[in-house]
Parts: sequence; C-alpha cells; structure tokens
Amino acid sequence: MLHCEQIKEGEQRNNSSDMEKTVFLMLLVSGLQFCLSSSSSRLHRQYHFVNEQKTWLEARSYCQARYTDLATADNKEEIKNLVSKIDLSSINCLWIGLKNGDQNQSNWSLGNNSLFQYRNWSSGEPVQQYACGIISDNSYIWFPHHCDHKHFVLCYSEPEERKKQVVRVKVHSHSKMDLNDPAVNSAILNKIEKNLKGNGLHNTTKLYWREMDNKVFHPEKITKSKPRRPCND
Repeated sequence: MLHCEQIKEGEQRNNSSDMEKTVFLMLLVSGLQFCLSSSSSRLHRQYHFVNEQKTWLEARSYCQARYTDLATADNKEEIKNLVSKIDLSSINCLWIGLKNGDQNQSNWSLGNNSLFQYRNWSSGEPVQQYACGIISDNSYIWFPHHCDHKHFVLCYSEPEERKKQVVRVKVHSHSKMDLNDPAVNSAILNKIEKNLKGNGLHNTTKLYWREMDNKVFHPEKITKSKPRRPCND
C-alpha cells in the first residue's frame, strides 16, 4: 500500500473543517490502477511572541502581515497553553486580538466573532470605549488597556494543513517477477511519482510504501463460486 503526505498551502479556514472530509479518486497511470482516498481536518493554531513594543493597531497590522492575526482563543485551556510558554513576569503586558467597539462590545480582531465566543475579562466586559485587550499575568485573565499604549505582541497563525492519501495499487502481470523485491518496489514507486508529477502532483508530496507482514504486494484472493445444480423436475 502506498502512502502520500502533502502540505497544502493557502487554504482558507472552513467552519466545517472539524468534520473529516473524504474524497475518492480513480487514476490510471501506465497500466497501474490507483484508488486514492484523502482526508483532512483542522489543526491547532500556533502562537508567536513578538519581542517589539507596538500600539494595538500596529500590533494587529504586524500580525496580519506576517501571520494570521493577533492572538485569539476558543477556551481557557488554550489560553493556559499559550501563557505557560511565556514568562509574563518579565514581559509585563502582551497585546491580544480583542478590542472594544462602537457599542462598547468587545470584538476579536479577526472579525468573525461567531468563531470566538470565549471571554475572560478581569471584571466582566471592559467599560472603557475603544479599550483593547492585554494579558498581564499568569492568571489567564484579560485586562482592558488604552489602545495607543505600546506593549509586546502575541500573534497566531493557522498551520498548514497536512493531507494524507492512501493509494491502493493493483498490478496485472503474467510474469514471474517478484513484486516484493526492494529494487522492484523502488522502480514502481519512482514510476508512480514521475507520472503523478506529470499530472500536477505537488512538489511537497512524499510517497512511500506501507508494508503488511513485511510485504508491499499481496496476491488477490479469488473466491470461486460453486456451480449451480440444475433444477429438479
């Protein structure tokens, strides 16, 4: 069995990405039949500490230019995870992606607040209009702060989505060639890769065999049907 791993770049976030999606394709390459199945799921976001002090708007522009946006969080466990990796006692304050808007309501910088409902302000919602959010200690609590003040920055990025595909190879051959010979396996793999790249296979895709019982190829089991008996008169 052949495995492929591919890093997909530039994919947009999908609200239904938490649900696994499976796609089946049929290819015919140099007489070999392939059945590809692929699946994908959303991975955890990654956080990036920026050792430069900026205003909230400067911080947001910086994060959006280099990553995805200022840091966001879906739940308290995610906040704990990112804060545990940073010594806030020496940094004092970090900008995150929260800002109080026109209606005195806090909003995430990304804009789609249906994705980010988690709130953890120090005493409910901030009362200062246009106040922005910071993390200032290890209590995982957010504090409102004037957006024009300069603090260190915490950005996040959506990781590239890794896609795995399983390819089943069915070979029709009347020769006595040992298909499990390592040299034969390598030659077949190289032929497959060459043909797939000719059909647009991404350069970051890696192909490899998966062995079962120390063998790549196994003879197909053919079940012989019993002949039907004629009906008795």
